[in-house]
Amino acid sequence: DFPLVEEAMAAGGPPTMPADAQGQRDALSARLRKLESFVPAAVGEHFLALGIKFTSFKVVDSFALLVIEFGKHLEIGLLGLSRLVMPPEVETTPVAEAQLVLAARFLPEEGFLSVQAQLTADSYLLSRDCHLRGGFAFYSWFSGPHAGDFALTLGGYHPKFQVPSHYPQVPRLGFNWQVTDELAIKGGAYFALTGQAVMAGGHLEATWHSGDLHAWFKAGADFLIQWQPYHYDAHIYVDIGASYTFNFFGTHTVSVELGADVHIWGPEFSGTAEIHYYLFSVAIRFGDDAPLPQKIDWAAFKQSFLPEEEQICSIALQGGLVREVKEEGGAQRWIVNPKDLVLATNSVIPSTHAILIIDQNNSTLKSMLPIDEANQTLAIGSVGIEPNNLETGQWITITAESVEDGQELDRAFQFTPILKAVPAALWGYLDSEADEESLLKAERLVPNTLAGYEIRPKRPQIESLQSPQIPTANLQYEPETVIEAFEWLEFELTDCQGLEAWGKAQNASRDNQMRDDLLQALGMGSVELDFGSPLMQDVLVKE
Repeated sequence: DFPLVEEAMAAGGPPTMPADAQGQRDALSARLRKLESFVPAAVGEHFLALGIKFTSFKVVDSFALLVIEFGKHLEIGLLGLSRLVMPPEVETTPVAEAQLVLAARFLPEEGFLSVQAQLTADSYLLSRDCHLRGGFAFYSWFSGPHAGDFALTLGGYHPKFQVPSHYPQVPRLGFNWQVTDELAIKGGAYFALTGQAVMAGGHLEATWHSGDLHAWFKAGADFLIQWQPYHYDAHIYVDIGASYTFNFFGTHTVSVELGADVHIWGPEFSGTAEIHYYLFSVAIRFGDDAPLPQKIDWAAFKQSFLPEEEQICSIALQGGLVREVKEEGGAQRWIVNPKDLVLATNSVIPSTHAILIIDQNNSTLKSMLPIDEANQTLAIGSVGIEPNNLETGQWITITAESVEDGQELDRAFQFTPILKAVPAALWGYLDSEADEESLLKAERLVPNTLAGYEIRPKRPQIESLQSPQIPTANLQYEPETVIEAFEWLEFELTDCQGLEAWGKAQNASRDNQMRDDLLQALGMGSVELDFGSPLMQDVLVKE
């Protein structure tokens, strides 16, 4: 519905601009009024849009519109529309037609990135009665209350997953086909990746309804997968049934149904199977009794989730940079303003404590850094390390090449903890009795973990803001006579141009048109400058 997208994708293309200037102004004004409900006018805000229409492989017509809003805040958006027709340019009904809409937003100040796509109601396969549906979404938060969280989904989530309110909601990926008046087929599928698990599944259903005869077929599966430690949990079901309604001394319905439900988990491969037929059922159990994930060792955890050792800890300059100087060999040196200096450390592994090391004048001083409200209840459930049994530390070393005597570096800097949320799948713990439902309801993030510190110079402390008292006696004075402090000197004036200089100044003032225009623009009108009497040649003489 966005006007610029709607015009670009119209059958005849965007409307032609009038040739005359007034017509062009009227056309642009009309477009701006149409855009008002989508991009409201605001003082201090600016709006820029750039669109491109293109065709891929001669079968997919697409249009993409880049939208940038800037001024008081920055927002970058992308709107897109793609239409596929197979086969293209045929007089008969195409075998398939799909239309996909796309919307993306990037808000740097809010720390939010989102990409969403969805099939429209005009999409079908094989027949116009076979409607396609489905959506895709990717949300990521890198600051704010949900920092560190993310969600990737194609078609939604596991049926038992309690979707947080800030997660995207998209329709199932699937189809709904009314083949004939009697036969209907529908199906769906989904895939989701969150900070705790991978979810996937699908279902297929077919029904036949003709008069008093009703028959159905249902099949589906829901998978829940943890990647480290690798663990899967799945429910699979199949049902086949029929019913017939007849009138014989009243209305009666006879139903017959045969089905199977399978619950499997692993490794090791285990599960239960239940076969039910009308009035009775049979259950079969195989493998382990409880669907518990296997623990991994630290080496496997490190290889799977942690970067190279030199990338685990980092430091960045966030304020005070004046310029960078490249030295021989490619090394870089920062030239900074010490007043605005801000350094930030960051560790991929959250810390339970931090130590400051001062290397000064051939001596080393160690002290604990403040952690404020940092969450120290960390664990590594995949390795089997329970809460309060994990201790991780971050060490920050400040080394001075030359320090004046008496200057204490440990008191020269201010350290402010940086707290972040981390995935609970990595640094949290799930009870050993956890099952599929507990996993789906578990917390996704461990909040307020210690990631690093902001390091900045301390401001000098001012003991008092009051001026010192000055005794009144110090302000008293007495006149002191200095003999021959000033003496007139004789001089000789040989080239006095006083009269000539006076005349030039007076003429320049009265006959300066640019000066008069400037004074009138300032609302001062014409101002006459008084230069007094001319300096005559015979005023200054030698006695």
